Amino acid sequence: MEDKTKQLMDVFTSEAYKPMKLKELAILLDVPKEKREEFADILQGMIRDGRINVTNHGKYFAVKAGAYSNCEANTKIRGTFFASARGFGFVKQTASGETGKNSSDIPDIYIEAKNVNGAMHKDEVEAVILYTGDKHPVGKVTAVLQRANETVMGTLVMKNSYGFVIPERNRFMKDIYIPKEAIGEAQNNSKVWVKITDFGDSKRNPEGEILSVLGDAADPRTDIEGTILAYGLPVAFPEEVLREAKSIPPYVTERDIVGREDLRNEIIVTIDGEDAKDLDDGVSVTENADGTFSLGVHIADVSHYVKEGSALDTEAKKRGNSVYFPDRVIPMLPKELSNEICSLNAGVDRLAMSCLMTVDAQGRIIDHRVVESVIRVTRRMSYNEVSALLEDTADNALKTECEGLIPMFQTMAKLSALIRKRRKQHGAIDFDFPEPKAVLDENGFPIDIYPYKRSVATDMIEDFMLAANETIANVAFWENLPFIYRNHEAPADDRMEEFVSFLGGFGVALHLQNEVHPKKLQQVLDVTAHEAEGPLIHRVLLRCMKQARYGSECLGHFGLAMEHYTHFTSPIRRYPDLQIHRILKAGLDSNISEAALGEIAAHCSATERKAAEAEREVMKYFKALYMQSEIGRIHKGVISGVTNGGIFVELHNTVEGVIRLSSLSDHYVLDETHYRLVGERTGRVFTLGQRVKIEVLDVDLTMAQVIFGLVEESRSSLRKERIVV
Repeated sequence: MEDKTKQLMDVFTSEAYKPMKLKELAILLDVPKEKREEFADILQGMIRDGRINVTNHGKYFAVKAGAYSNCEANTKIRGTFFASARGFGFVKQTASGETGKNSSDIPDIYIEAKNVNGAMHKDEVEAVILYTGDKHPVGKVTAVLQRANETVMGTLVMKNSYGFVIPERNRFMKDIYIPKEAIGEAQNNSKVWVKITDFGDSKRNPEGEILSVLGDAADPRTDIEGTILAYGLPVAFPEEVLREAKSIPPYVTERDIVGREDLRNEIIVTIDGEDAKDLDDGVSVTENADGTFSLGVHIADVSHYVKEGSALDTEAKKRGNSVYFPDRVIPMLPKELSNEICSLNAGVDRLAMSCLMTVDAQGRIIDHRVVESVIRVTRRMSYNEVSALLEDTADNALKTECEGLIPMFQTMAKLSALIRKRRKQHGAIDFDFPEPKAVLDENGFPIDIYPYKRSVATDMIEDFMLAANETIANVAFWENLPFIYRNHEAPADDRMEEFVSFLGGFGVALHLQNEVHPKKLQQVLDVTAHEAEGPLIHRVLLRCMKQARYGSECLGHFGLAMEHYTHFTSPIRRYPDLQIHRILKAGLDSNISEAALGEIAAHCSATERKAAEAEREVMKYFKALYMQSEIGRIHKGVISGVTNGGIFVELHNTVEGVIRLSSLSDHYVLDETHYRLVGERTGRVFTLGQRVKIEVLDVDLTMAQVIFGLVEESRSSLRKERIVV
């Protein structure tokens, strides 16, 4: 048996080898039955050494060194466990283990479901690396050091003398036992808030007590209430904050406008969604005789009312941003400010910070002024109204009402096209993944889910806001002001190397120099936009991108191809914008330190991520609730994800569901490098971006998951002609 290790490695590393079970390997290598136990020990030793691994179906395969070969097997780390609703998770390192490696040396550690060892989402854990993979080192959790959550939302299921709470969508994977004396007034099928008193172990469920009853589990508004609790989102404003808000006059006084530039005679419009109430940006555009354009972006001057260090300011900083759910908004500021005195409502005087730009015929900003102003919005417009007027599909009543504004809208569209063309020439990346919109009935139930599509009007406002944000960032950078920038760093080199290799499989040769430029990546999107593989390539590139964040140091915005960028245009709903307004007013006299701004930037980046997660969780639930009415119906969709457990498919309405691999006839192996699943017996392939036809089989509201069944898939052929970018 001494030579079996070498023989096994020769087998495992052979190009012809397909994963086999122990019995098959034993037959292949002529291992007699009486030696099978010893043979199994050899295989286990090879697993411990990090040379091989075994699938959930007991099939052995060689472990490739991959991109992270510096992560040695048996390396211990401490970090935060991030769980997936699908059972697996990742450990992001926060402290070095016994080897003393720096956290930057070790990437996120992939933890298979079988190796989670009781860890829950955001717990602090100790983990050990088992072996290195193509995408991530693979490890297991060895100890939970600190629990992140001691409370859970779920649905109570009553038994004779006790109950169980089924947790909902918080990646808490076990039901919680509730003894009779801890149930209180809760009823069967109530949605409840539970405190965990004992986390249990591998053989015993966690135990808890019910803290409060949120409401009827069938009421979607109850789900939102639970999500608000789960994410710790502050809803009610403290009394001191409300007193400050109510003490502010609901109108602009003569004293307020002293020293301000009077722009009340300018034609200014707000253009927003129909249901928007916090209107913080207005625009004005004229075309000049010399072929240039005057572009005014007028932003609500919230800093005039929210003084630094006040109760309003402290609460706004704590919240960081407003949070938007299908049936409500949790505002950063009380409604007396967000919906009234700070909102740029039509026909009334409002205080603003105006960025007045001159744009040439090539879309370049050749001059600018930033002034404190007083404005009076001419008319409130919606995106749909402006688009209808520009596309000549508006009804006669709207055309008559807006007759005097139509020429300005046409000028806006002309200027927007110039700015967008120039931004594209600079290399800005344009991902077009529409946001979902839920239409609710009077009881809060979703009656429609649809993608909120871009239009000429949404593009115009986006272009003008980006222009203002870049202009303000340039002002701050060149005047060396203490500032908060919106940074988006370039993708990591290893992610780009993977992307280049991935493209090569589709006949697209991407040549990158020492430093990747966004223009090259946009060219890839352009040349593949109408190809069958286009959606797949777009999704994979998006996954290579880093997350944008706030910072006191200017690092540039890779996705927008801008050297300096910030957020200036939404001070009603984002705290960084409010702080930036203060800095612009104070200029070089600003007494805020870079360290303080760094803390604000880090805090606001965190509250932004928390709000985005909460919004996604709620929208996922509403999508699942809506799809209950679609059970049994056939839809077309696109594969949006592949895992060891299933094929995720996104429909035209942005709803994502899963085809469980257990429902398919073959056994599928995940090929992470090429984002695909390959059938062991049939060779059938499912890959990102592939079009499929599915049937809606079931909906699991507890996990907010939609279950699909495969009807048929279209097989797209690879490109025949090679493309060089």
